[in-house]
Amino acid sequence: MSINMSLKLNGTSLAALGMSLAIGVLCISGVAEARERAAARTQRGVAAGAINEKGAAVGRVSRSTGENGGSVTRARGCRGSNGAGTCGRAATAVGPDGGRATRTGTITSDGAGNTTRNTDGAFTTAQGAAGQRETTGVVNADGSATRSGNASVTGANGGTAGTSGNLTRNADGTVAAQRSSEATNAAGNTIRAETSFDSATGITRSTTCTNSAGAVVACPR
Repeated sequence: MSINMSLKLNGTSLAALGMSLAIGVLCISGVAEARERAAARTQRGVAAGAINEKGAAVGRVSRSTGENGGSVTRARGCRGSNGAGTCGRAATAVGPDGGRATRTGTITSDGAGNTTRNTDGAFTTAQGAAGQRETTGVVNADGSATRSGNASVTGANGGTAGTSGNLTRNADGTVAAQRSSEATNAAGNTIRAETSFDSATGITRSTTCTNSAGAVVACPR
């Protein structure tokens, strides 16, 4: 089951903000997959000598430059001991026109089946647009998990949009999730959407639109 809310401001799609509540995937398969991915990364770190009983750490940094003057810098590394550890990566891209984007992420395993993953990113363009996102996910050995995140963007024309949400999966398999999203175009018209899910009651959602004066108006179809 997936709920996708895609908004447009002056022709610009906001689907990239992640305004989706992928309940089925995250709740059913995402927990096990997240644990498996974390374990696999830690195991690869051990196999590569990046994580061992002595807590050794290995890192790598690379940089490439394009013919147009743009560049990308990447870094990654792991550290840990006794089967537990943290791996992280970061990347920065700079365009020839001054645009810039960054991304970082870490995943930590305690060796007992509990993992935490954090990611964030941001961008700016030469035209004045900017945006950011961040997420945190926790998977516990008992099968419970949580995930939260937010994202926002400001267009060069003054339009803005943002979204935030969280999801909780209990050890007994019950799930609760919610997401709030809002977008305002340069003219001041706003659309707000609220979506929630609960194992007992199912999905509920509402959408409200207002004009630049704050009066409620019919939402565009």
